Parts: sequence; C-alpha cells; structure tokens
Amino acid sequence: MPKKAKKSLKQQPIYVDEEKKNKLEYVLCYETKLVYKIPVENILKDTKKLKNVVDTKVKEILANGSKDANKGKESVLYFNPNKQIPIRSVRVKALFEEATPLYPNKENTPYVFPRNNHHIAIYRDEQGEFQEHVCTFWQAVQRKLHGFPVIITDPAQLPKLISEAKEKLKDKGKDLPETFTEALPNPSWTFLFSMQSGEHFILELDHEQAKQWIAEKAYDKLSPFVYRVQKLSSKYYLFAHHTKSTADFDPKKSRRVSSLTALKSIKPIKIHLNVLGDVDHYELIKFE
Repeated sequence: MPKKAKKSLKQQPIYVDEEKKNKLEYVLCYETKLVYKIPVENILKDTKKLKNVVDTKVKEILANGSKDANKGKESVLYFNPNKQIPIRSVRVKALFEEATPLYPNKENTPYVFPRNNHHIAIYRDEQGEFQEHVCTFWQAVQRKLHGFPVIITDPAQLPKLISEAKEKLKDKGKDLPETFTEALPNPSWTFLFSMQSGEHFILELDHEQAKQWIAEKAYDKLSPFVYRVQKLSSKYYLFAHHTKSTADFDPKKSRRVSSLTALKSIKPIKIHLNVLGDVDHYELIKFE
C-alpha cells in the first residue's frame, strides 16, 4: 500500500463495524487472468514465459529443460519419467486485458489472443500528419468474415461497408461488435502503403536511381538495397537484408526503424519479386 494511503488511513480511519471499534487494516487485491495452452517448444525457446506457467511442478521441469536446451541438448521432457508421460503443451497465464472476447455481447464468452500483427498500414490524416494503423491477425480474420478488405486502402468506403455489414447481421439477429469498428482506420485518412512480414522493400536508395535499375534489370546493383520485412509492431519495424537467413540483429544486414520520421528518411520502395527473383512490380512511396 502507498505511504500516502497509509498515512491517510491513520488520520481518517475506516471502520468495518457500526460501533467503530474495528479499523480496516488491509484489503485483498485480485488480478483477473486467463489461461491458455501453448506447445512446450515455445517455452523452451522463450524462457521469459516460464513465470506464467500455471503448474509449479511443470514450471520446475521446464526450467531445468531450458538449461539443457541452452547447452545444445535435445531431449523429451517427462512429467513422470517412470511412466514415460511426456509434456507436450503447458497452461500459461495471461493478463485479461491482452485478450479479445469472441462474442462481446454474450456472457461466459470464450476469449482469443490477437498476438502477432498481420500488417501495419500507414495513412495521412486531414492535417497532413502520418498515422500508423496496426492490424492483428485476429482483426484481419474478422475483416474478411464481415466482408471488409483485409488491408483498408480506401477508408472513405468504411461507413458504407459498416452499414452493409450491420444489415447482413441484422437478418441473423446479430450486430457488428464495437470492438471491430473501433479497430478500423479513420474514414477521413488517406492510404499510403502497408507492410507485412516477408514483403520486400528497397531502402536508402534514390527513387529515380531505383527506377532506372529496375527498368534495366540491374539486380546486381539493386541487391545491396533490397530488404525483407522481418518483424512488425507499433513504431518498430525491423528489416533484414534479403540474403540474411538468421533472425538475430546484424547492424550490417539489418535496419531497425522506430518512428515514422525514420521510416521516411530511408526512402522505402515496395517491390514484388516473382518466382525467378525479378522485380515484376514496384510502388514508390511518397511521404510529401
């Protein structure tokens, strides 16, 4: 309890009975958490999740198993070695706020975890400011189910799409969840471009020079500037050189971007590579 709160209770005590004989000395605080299952491999790869494992015995076994994994030893982890009962998945705790209700208007609804991001779209608002919009995989699935484009390239059409979706659901006695509409970009915004994991971009190269080399198919000259989107989260974009095969950060072969201003400074050009590795489409991104 904070010192100020303790001091306040001493000066102005709270009584739990009408006779004012018993003072309130402590309270119980609860935190709502949800439990879900994940493969045991996920824990061994990311030991930070160990603290969230529900079962204490399983947590101890996994802690020892992660040490062996770090030493390069691969072995099956058993809950009961004598009976050869392997641990294939574990229950872990997660904060209630991290989950999204599957049916927001129903009691005892199951919950889902949006987790990874499907894409990040960059827009320009009415004041000319750049706006980032993060779309999770869960939101992308919901857009598809309700008849919306997964990547919103024309936000002005959203009021019409929302109206149509509500009419369809009305016939089934349902309504479009507020959590869905709240996760859509502002209808007044203008779409600039989007980024998805695995997509390719030309970075840190003058646009006119890039256009010339693409037209000439001078891929040996373009190669040093071609990067692949490796990780995406809000205001954090990690690009890896297209020849880089490992997930670790390499200052020589990776570009870490942590703001829209920094993204603008590396002059991105979105490209699509066909099965032969040729650039069959490119998109010049103009921030002006």
